[in-house]
Amino acid sequence: MQWAYPHWTTTDAQDKLILADDFVGWMETLHKEGDSGIAAVPYQFEALDDDLDTAIDLITGEDPEVLVLITACTNSSIRLLAEKKPQFFSSETVARFLESPKVSANKRRKKDSAKWDMTLMRRRHKTMFSKDWDFYAAALLQFRGELLSSRLSRSEVDSCTQKLDEIYQEIRSV
Repeated sequence: MQWAYPHWTTTDAQDKLILADDFVGWMETLHKEGDSGIAAVPYQFEALDDDLDTAIDLITGEDPEVLVLITACTNSSIRLLAEKKPQFFSSETVARFLESPKVSANKRRKKDSAKWDMTLMRRRHKTMFSKDWDFYAAALLQFRGELLSSRLSRSEVDSCTQKLDEIYQEIRSV
């Protein structure tokens, strides 16, 4: 996170949990410490507006003002961004990026994180950051709609929407 957000700071307690690869402990510590100077967690919706309803309004509707991208479908998100904003990204650049060694290494690293019980992680996170989950549920639905109206391959869209539907059902039942 410090690489992605240079202003990101952590406390000593958080650093120890991160180094120990204790994600659950880190999330619990974040919750206990409250706002400790970490801008990205919690709450995701506050990047758009302090008011949750206003933030949701910005990402939903017929013509959303903000394009939502979902990490559960990273490659599809990147391709969708290139499709929606061709002035910034060419399909060739996106293809080169997605095939780059760094991105491939990140995919391998994600497989290593399979040891985490994601259902349990989501349940704990939802308890701690409930407003984020309301925002996330709206974001999933909006992204799903964007995918279905995109020109991405049908197999990619189907694969991603299946993931989104599973996550949506899971977070609504947690």
